[in-house]
Amino acid sequence: MRLFLLLFSLLFCSYPLASDGTVVKVSLADVDYAPYYFYQDGQLHGVSVDVLHRVLSDIGMSPEFVRRPWTRLLSETSLGRQDLIMVLYKTSERLQQFDYVMPAYLSDKIALLCFKPCTSAFDGSLDSLSGMYIGTIRNNSYGEVFDSQPGIARQEVENEELLFKLLGLGKLRYAIASEIRFDWSVKAGNEARIMVLTPAIDRAGIYFAFGRQSHVDKDTRQQFSLSLRQLLHSPDYLAILDKYNMQEYRVQPD
Repeated sequence: MRLFLLLFSLLFCSYPLASDGTVVKVSLADVDYAPYYFYQDGQLHGVSVDVLHRVLSDIGMSPEFVRRPWTRLLSETSLGRQDLIMVLYKTSERLQQFDYVMPAYLSDKIALLCFKPCTSAFDGSLDSLSGMYIGTIRNNSYGEVFDSQPGIARQEVENEELLFKLLGLGKLRYAIASEIRFDWSVKAGNEARIMVLTPAIDRAGIYFAFGRQSHVDKDTRQQFSLSLRQLLHSPDYLAILDKYNMQEYRVQPD
């Protein structure tokens, strides 16, 4: 009997608030992803974290953060083991697995990076990349425009840290990356070796996305979306962007 009670207690203590619907399980990658989310002095910070806390507080909910490798993160959230991903580009394939919260809360630039000297001309057209080897991250989206472009030879690596490292060493000549992530992660100290080519390949919205099998019900998701939309029209949103110096990535929803 005591063993049964112990097992019963452990089972329900593992997910203390999930049954009453007040907690949203939020998936984070197992490496920091500044400026969206990152640990500093033992505390979780980031523009996505600040926006999420503001929205969840407004609808009477709170987050429970879970860290996973990126591929596992996508799988577990799509299967309902976690509820929400904070940073996700929208693709037709992912629309089958995830319920994107509208609207996007940031607008990122998808940039082509090159190891200097850049030997190929780039005018913003993806056709000019045909036949070139471009470094990308496995299982990562770079927006519908690049994802659907034929004729580009993708050199896939496991994670962004490795992508930027190989590019900085000249092991990759070109790579596709989020301009936000490049600015925050590797721009300082690498400008002599890596160049961001202009114009940007695309602009892609940054979305919150619920797994379609999440325990968070439809009404709550609608409340989340409404609260997010109200935040994007408020001075609080501008203050969050100012905090992380991200004004140029602001969205202006209808």
